[in-house]
Amino acid sequence: MYHTWVNTPDPHLVTADDQRLLPYQSLSDLQTLVWDTPGFYAEGSDLYVHLAGGADPNGAAMVASRYNYAFYVEQDYIYFLELTFRHYGQGSYAKAIYFNNASDNLAACRRGGSISSRRAEFDASVDDKHPAINRFDVP
Repeated sequence: MYHTWVNTPDPHLVTADDQRLLPYQSLSDLQTLVWDTPGFYAEGSDLYVHLAGGADPNGAAMVASRYNYAFYVEQDYIYFLELTFRHYGQGSYAKAIYFNNASDNLAACRRGGSISSRRAEFDASVDDKHPAINRFDVP
């Protein structure tokens, strides 16, 4: 298990070589890999990771994200086209695109992404051959 500090407290997402790590609920669970899956534990700006086989994270491309959304939109008539969203979704407000008090917007994704509105929420998981085109209004 390895420890470091991050510049933003409580990251909600950590990846190693583009593989999402499981968030553990306690340091002791991470130390023993109670779920038998590589993972991380964050407490404030302290970040602990336990990779498969006890691998050193210095040899991996490590990413720690602090944001639970990629775009926060409070305008009308905004279009998102041909985008790919990855690694959003932990937490109650974690969305790739978060529409708040916005209407007449368009989101067309090639791969999965979670799209949220103030009054509408759905998952736009699709494959490469069938992009989802979703339009909705917020009263």
